[in-house]
Parts: sequence; C-alpha cells; structure tokens
Amino acid sequence: MAAMIKGSETIHSPRIALVSQLPSWVRVTLLFGAFAMPWSGDLDLAAARFLSLAFNVCMIVLVLYWIFCRSERFSGQPIVLGVLGAFLLLHTLIVYGVVMPDEFRWTSRLTDFGFVVSERVSTAVAAARLAVYFGFAYALGAVTRDSRLLAEIGALLGASILLLFMLGGTGSSVGPMERFTGGYGNPNAFAEVCLLAVFLNLGALLGSDLSRLGRVMALVFVAVGFGELIMTASRSALLATFVGLTGVVFWSTARHRIMLFAAMIVLVFGILAAMPDGVGELLRMRIAESVVNLRALIWRSYLEQWRDYALVGVGLGRELTVLDAPIFQNKIWPPHNTFLRMTVEFGVVGLFLLVLLCGSYLRHLARIAEHRVTRRLSAVAFGLVLAWLVLMVSGDRLASRAFWFSLGLAGGIVSSGEAALRALAPSARGDAS
Repeated sequence: MAAMIKGSETIHSPRIALVSQLPSWVRVTLLFGAFAMPWSGDLDLAAARFLSLAFNVCMIVLVLYWIFCRSERFSGQPIVLGVLGAFLLLHTLIVYGVVMPDEFRWTSRLTDFGFVVSERVSTAVAAARLAVYFGFAYALGAVTRDSRLLAEIGALLGASILLLFMLGGTGSSVGPMERFTGGYGNPNAFAEVCLLAVFLNLGALLGSDLSRLGRVMALVFVAVGFGELIMTASRSALLATFVGLTGVVFWSTARHRIMLFAAMIVLVFGILAAMPDGVGELLRMRIAESVVNLRALIWRSYLEQWRDYALVGVGLGRELTVLDAPIFQNKIWPPHNTFLRMTVEFGVVGLFLLVLLCGSYLRHLARIAEHRVTRRLSAVAFGLVLAWLVLMVSGDRLASRAFWFSLGLAGGIVSSGEAALRALAPSARGDAS
C-alpha cells in the first residue's frame, strides 16, 4: 500500500503540516473497518459474518479512541451535527422516559395491527446504533486528515467490493433478471457502498500525490465501483452518482472539467460494453418501473397522516404506528425517505435540523472549494454530499454504514481544508504587504 503513495501529504497541500499523527493500531482499525464495511451476514459465508461483526467492533473502538484519546473531539464536524444529535437524544428520553415509557422495546417485536403483521425494531438497538453512528462520524472527522489515509481507505474499500464480485456475492431477482447485491441482501444498500468507493477513489486520483501504480489502482477501483453500481440496478444510486459527479465537475477548473467529462464518457461506455448479458435489459426494466414507483405510494400514505406527527413526532422507531392501513402487499412499510422519516419520528424540528446539517456541509465545502489549494478533494466531498442528498430522498439512510462513513470523511475534509486556509492567510497578508 505504501508503494502507491509518494509521501504522506496533508489532505489539501504539501506545504501545510496538518497530517494527523495516528497510532498505528488506530490506522489499522480504520482501514480494516473500511475493508469490512461491504460485508454482512446476508452473504452465507462465515467470513462475511465475521467481517460484518468486525466492522461494528472497529466502529466502537474508533469511537472510544475519539472519546478518550483525542483532544479536538468536536472540531471535525459542523456544529449542527452535535445539535442534531443532542436533540434526538433529548426527544428520545422525553418520549420513552416521560410520555410513553410502555412503548420502549428491548427486543424486536412483531406487531399485529389487525390486518397485517409488521416488525417493530428494538428501541434499545435503534437508539444505541444511532448513538454509535454519531460518534463514528465525529471519530472519522477527527482522524482522517491526510491524503494517504484517504487513498488507503478508498483502495481497501475498492478491493473489498472487487473481492465480492469475484466471489459472486448475492442476488435479488427482478422478474427473469437478477440484481447484484454484493455482501448485502439489499441491492440498494450495496449500491451505497459502491457509490462511496467511486468518490473515494476519484478523490485519491484528484487530490493525492499518488505514484503511477497508485493512480492505476485508483482508476481501476473507480471502474469497479461504477460497474458494480450498474449491476445493482439501483435507480436512486445511479441518479445520485450522476448528480454528485456533476457537483465535482462544477467546482473543477476548466481543464479538469474537460478531462472529467471525457473520462466519465469513456468509463461508462466501457463498463456497459463489458457488462454481463442481461444487465442492459435489467436497467431498462428498472427505469420503466419508475413510471409507477411504489415509493410515491409510500410517501403519500405517510403525508396523508401529517397531522399525527408533524409537530412533535412519534418517537424513534415508532414510524410504523402512524398508519392504520396497509400500503401494498398487505404490509405497512417504512417511509423510504430520510427527511420524511425524520419528520415522522422527531417532528418539524428534527426535519429542520437535518436540512440545516446538509446545508452546513455544502456551505463549508463550497467555501473551501473556491480556493485553488483546497479545491480538488473539497470538490469531490461536495459531490459526495450532493449524492447522499439524492439518496436521502429515496430511502432511509440513517441506518446506513456508508452514509455515516461519508459524513465522517466529509467532516475531516472540511476541518482540514479550513485549517489549511487559516494557515495560508498570514502568508497571503505578508505577500500583500
């Protein structure tokens, strides 16, 4: 891995000493967690179950390191993330500690609504998982401050999804076709990981001082991520990737815009030409299905009940209780929209803070992307956040590993970029005088 990178540079400039000096075991934990992220128990392999558990252990270890060993605990993320986390905690304590203590669930439970049996997740598990994810985002923002580490994370994530492709992964049938699901049971969830691999390795190509071998490997992993993303036939992830790459192109220089457009066209057509038989037909089928999208039916069902939750929300994990009639397949479905789910569970204040958080990431990244020294990786991070905005509209992402991994990395790029600009400011004033 070291041969891929010419030196340990800072994220944004070799002239500014912002490299985070991490203990070796922390670095290894983070990199192993990146490799383990695409695997789950849905893949019927003992190694997959081990890696899925290992990712959770790596997350908890990094959170503990951040709590007990890092002095700059909250500097790696926008202030709004902490405000959102505090509000969700307070809301959950009030709902389950004061208003409805009998609704707290230590274990998952099948609930009979009279017409359907739907599963209510464990409140304890949902709350603990959300708390760990918040801590994980802060931990990543505090430790991912140099380009070598980001390039290594992208390489290991790319190698992991490539290994899953070689093993065959799992499949989800769509009529006579099969969507590639990698190490997950849900192709849309695996598409999120592929999207993250694409942007991380694109960031390594644009923003790191890679050796020739490192650039070739990063380019290969971008192609692998694109290819497996197409094989998942995830409409929202494909649209999100396009929107995110448009954001990267927007912040690039004129010369890089031409290069990126040309590379994207060649890459997409090359991948489509190399796809297995039936993938093109699967994509056409999935696009045709968009005309009658079941997500729209789900959204309408929840929006029709807005008076029951819009003001204060119904509480973490209680979104299914809002509806009193099945949506389709004789079942109540989750909202399939992060903003809608936040409103259902936590009311208009939760929605406002979530929108404010997304805007805060984009505002900070746009500001540092305006400067030549901090532009390249900031542009990629801006595109990654844009992509997740699209994904949040089409699904519940607060339980997604890739979502919180992305937020953590974006926060690290924001904080290091702003530090780089502050370090440049005195020299700029000196030059002016």
